[in-house]
Amino acid sequence: MATATQGQQIRRNIVTTTNVDLKTVPDTYTIEEILDQIRTKQDEANDTNAKYQELKAGMNKTLTCVGLLGDDDVENENLEGPLQAQCDGKCGTTWSDANGFFVCNACQSVRFDRACLDRLRLGTLDLCDVCGPDHEMLYVPAYNPARWVRVGEGNIQVESEPAISVEQCVARTRQYWGIKL
Repeated sequence: MATATQGQQIRRNIVTTTNVDLKTVPDTYTIEEILDQIRTKQDEANDTNAKYQELKAGMNKTLTCVGLLGDDDVENENLEGPLQAQCDGKCGTTWSDANGFFVCNACQSVRFDRACLDRLRLGTLDLCDVCGPDHEMLYVPAYNPARWVRVGEGNIQVESEPAISVEQCVARTRQYWGIKL
C-alpha cells in the first residue's frame, strides 16, 4: 500500500503528465478499482472487446504516467540475459531478462505477466496454486537500452525524477526507512 508521501508523489505525477485538476485525483487506485471501472465501461459498451482493449490501453498509459509501469516506447520481446524465470500463472510465458513482469512482495520467487496478474486479481486464474489476489506486486519494467544510455552507467532513475547515482539512491532509501549502519 502506498504511503501518504507516495500517494502525494503519484498525484503530482498525474497532474504533471496529464494536466488533470489535482482535486479530482485520489491518492491511490488499487488494481481492483481500475479493473472495476474497466468492467463497468465494458458493460456500458456494445462493442465489448474493442472497448475493453481501448480502456486497458488507457489504463496502461495512465499507470505509465504515474510511474507504475515502464516505458512503452521500446519493444523488448527478445531480450536475452541470465534470468531463467517463468510466469507462475502457468501460461507458458518465460523471461531471460527484465522484460515487464510483476514480482509478488509476499511470496518468494513468484512472478506474473500482465494477463495472469489481471486474472489473479479477478479470481479467474484457475491454475495458480501460489500467491493471493490481495498481495502487493513490484513491477519490473522492460530493459530500455535508450533510457539506460540517457540515465548513464552507475545512475538510477525513479519514475520521472532526475537521474541520481546508485549511492545517492541507497542513501535516500536508508534515510527513508531509518536504516543506520
